[in-house]
Amino acid sequence: MVTISNYIDPHRQIRKEALSKKVVTLKEPRDVRSQCRRTKVEMKPIGEAATPLLKTNPGFVFDGGSCPVREVLTRIGDKWSLYVIFTLQPKPMRFNELKRQVEGISQRMLTVTLRSLERDGLVSRTVFDTTPPSVEYRLTTFGQSLAQPISALGNWAAENRSRLRDAQARFDRDQGQGS
Repeated sequence: MVTISNYIDPHRQIRKEALSKKVVTLKEPRDVRSQCRRTKVEMKPIGEAATPLLKTNPGFVFDGGSCPVREVLTRIGDKWSLYVIFTLQPKPMRFNELKRQVEGISQRMLTVTLRSLERDGLVSRTVFDTTPPSVEYRLTTFGQSLAQPISALGNWAAENRSRLRDAQARFDRDQGQGS
């Protein structure tokens, strides 16, 4: 197995690849992928065999200026989308019930968020022919499929929140001493 070293220059996107003790500089991310496909290279950071190198995941492959992960995070990574998805997961809700459940969201932001999630196919909107008309929102099967990856992220956050806070406090303290 050949190992790809984890050297990344974020400004120029240059990767250095260790192939048979020879270092090759690749200027484009797709050069790394194509080289790896040709030589059947398993991409892992040196010394971290159990940790996946995210750049090798198809979700991080750039295609025309974006990548799948960026598009999804742009969609669900805003302030309200995950809260709405989380709230709708157990059962469908009418607009006002949903607004009461998502603490702090304005009527306008809930409307905008629901429209975006509906446009993305994550939420369905059903209008009932009643007087006054009633509207119910529910997660689609596609929207429900987010539960597993979001749950994994939630578990990671619960396990590591104190480490993040400690690291931030340490950084802030060190920055204060240096000035």
